[in-house]
Amino acid sequence: MTQLFPKVLIEPEETLFSYLGRSAAFHAKTELVPFLNDFRVRVRDVETGSNGAMERLAELTGQRVDKLTAIHMFSTANRRFRFRGENFGYQFLTRSRRSVCPHCLEEEGGLSPYPGFQRWRVKLLWQFKFCPVCTVHETQLVNAWDKSVGFVPMQDVVKAVGDRLPSLIAATRPGKVTSLQRWVASRLLGEKGDSWLDAQDIDQASKAVEMLGLILAHGPKAHLRKLTESDWHEAKEVGFEVASAGPGTIKKSLEHLLDRVQTGRKLQWAPQAHLGPLYHWLYQDDAVSLEAGC
Repeated sequence: MTQLFPKVLIEPEETLFSYLGRSAAFHAKTELVPFLNDFRVRVRDVETGSNGAMERLAELTGQRVDKLTAIHMFSTANRRFRFRGENFGYQFLTRSRRSVCPHCLEEEGGLSPYPGFQRWRVKLLWQFKFCPVCTVHETQLVNAWDKSVGFVPMQDVVKAVGDRLPSLIAATRPGKVTSLQRWVASRLLGEKGDSWLDAQDIDQASKAVEMLGLILAHGPKAHLRKLTESDWHEAKEVGFEVASAGPGTIKKSLEHLLDRVQTGRKLQWAPQAHLGPLYHWLYQDDAVSLEAGC
């Protein structure tokens, strides 16, 4: 396979598809998918890392295989993914969105699609639900895609942005980075500790922190659709403080909650009365696990 020249520098914090998209814009002034097709590299093979796709990309770009795999999230069986030693389900990702920080894109490549397509970098952490805030600009990530754009391959986030970056910038809102987001980001980037929480699966631990914090901060009758952004921020902070201290603290917090909601009426002893959204999430998650195992 022909090696492209000059070599496009790789950014260790961007996604593999972001890097390949920039290479496509720089070398061929084309979009990601046609670019890969020209070199007979199937997008699905890149997603899964099968059929020697990573080796072929290394030969094409002049980058080492380990550098390419370090910025890629591999699709595995049963709608699960693998990234830098972490394994998680699709629910952990923003799969229905093309999340970006418009301010980051503007700083890297300006407002115009060209040369923006060559310089805009889609960050790895933008793909994860529990990293919804840009830590550089302290603004919430925004969805780059809407119906007016038409069909855009999930991998081609930059195409979803197009010439809409000024409007995306106008749509940004301030955001606060939670302790949970910092923990998720650190772990995904390889800074895993030795606490009890670090020993759990990252997707299950993150959701459990959120749901635990929800009932501790807002009670078992909390209505998910009525919670404000500030409510969710508080829930994540409370949940992380308790969960990061280990199972003993979690147990004590739940016992305290049970004491608060206990009324003496038999009906109120039902688990959903005490645990509310946490119970429903655990029940649904267990049902999904059983279905996947059948």
